[in-house]
This record gives sequence, structure tokens and C-alpha cells, in this order.
Amino acid sequence: NCPVILTAKSKEHALKAFQLNTVAYLLKPLTQKKLLEALNKFFVLKNIFTEIGTKHFKDRFFVSIGNKMLFFILDEIAFFLSEDKAVFLYTTDGRRFILDYTLNSLQSQLDNHLFFRINRNVLAKINAISCIKKHGNRQLLLTLASGERTHNFVVSRNKVQEFKKWIGK
Repeated sequence: NCPVILTAKSKEHALKAFQLNTVAYLLKPLTQKKLLEALNKFFVLKNIFTEIGTKHFKDRFFVSIGNKMLFFILDEIAFFLSEDKAVFLYTTDGRRFILDYTLNSLQSQLDNHLFFRINRNVLAKINAISCIKKHGNRQLLLTLASGERTHNFVVSRNKVQEFKKWIGK
């Protein structure tokens, strides 16, 4: 599971080495040039695989108001709400804007350490949660703050355990 640069006296095991994902197979006597080439190859591959494994999350959203466009960074967003076949962005200062996204697409583009899909209509940001109460039959009632206003939403019963794990991170 770790990268290997093999050195050997002969080519006897070269094919096997490459089948095992060896970075390089260097024949002895080693030269500084060949060793540097192998190390450079390792660092190039490491950077490529690091970029592939790193998910880039959306960190700002554009909204249109008439012929103007505004953008909001994540720090300004409280939650997203799907209502009447539209998705709205609610800001931390109490404003609301329509977005051209579905909640499913938003959920896949946002960092799940910051946002949680509490039910089919709401994608809540952890910083917007001002109160959590037990509610009904094994449900939770969340109060989300957006400016001076608060909004109450129920965490779906089937999401309560997952939510508790998420909130405890």
C-alpha cells in the first residue's frame, strides 16, 4: 500500500515489480540521475493522486435579481429550502434568494461537515442551528437562524441517528 522504488542487480524481477505498481525499477549500480528521475516520478504521481482524491466543494453561489447578479460565500449562507418546486438560499442576515439548483445537486456540491440534509426539503448549515429539541415520535425539531428570523424544521425520523453523529463531529 505504499510506493516503492526497487533496486536490483538484474532485470529478472522487473515485470513483477511493475505488476505490483512499483514507481521505478533501478538497476545497480545506481546513479544520482536515475534516482532523482525515480523520485521526481514519485512526486508527480503523488500530486496527481492527491488531486484526484481531494473533492472540491462549492464555496460561493450566484443569484440573479433582475439584471443584477450577487454572489454569496458559505459564511453568508444559513440554509437551503425547497418550497413550491423552487430552492431558496437563506442568508445569515435574513435575506432569501431563489437558486437554480435542486437540493440533491446542492448536497453533492457542499461539504458534508458543514451542511446536513435534515429532511427532503432542508439542507441546514451547522452554524445556523440555534436550538435542537426532542419532538414527537423519535424526531428532532431544529431551529435555524436567518437574520432576526428563526425557522423550525423537523429532522426526519430516519435521519435522527445520522444527524446526531454529524452534529457530534
